[in-house]
Amino acid sequence: MKYVITAEEMKRTETEFMRRTGYPSLLLMEHAAQAVAEETRRHAENAVFFCGPGNNGGDGYAAARLFAQAGGRAEVWALSDLEALRGDALTNARLCAALSDCAPDIFIRELPADPRAFNAICAYAPTALPE
Repeated sequence: MKYVITAEEMKRTETEFMRRTGYPSLLLMEHAAQAVAEETRRHAENAVFFCGPGNNGGDGYAAARLFAQAGGRAEVWALSDLEALRGDALTNARLCAALSDCAPDIFIRELPADPRAFNAICAYAPTALPE
């Protein structure tokens, strides 16, 4: 089994990195999103991004924006109201929404408020990956 860092460990690692280097969290999120967008674009012309209310959702909004800017067709499904977002996640959702207003290749939709849909998306969260 390969070890996968937990959400708590990742948060501590990122926080310590930013504290030591002064690197802004928004830029850290942008770099993570760039890697996701580039890898996704290598394999697909169309992609769906499911974006929740936290910073991972912010990564998703940024990745969708960058994917669309690189020529892909991005569809974003918001798993929470955009008004519920805070900080960097809110900034990236706003940037993504602004792009969707002027670019035909990005669409933002709110996921229906059906708990079964959310459960089907989030029911499995592995802490380790098989080799």
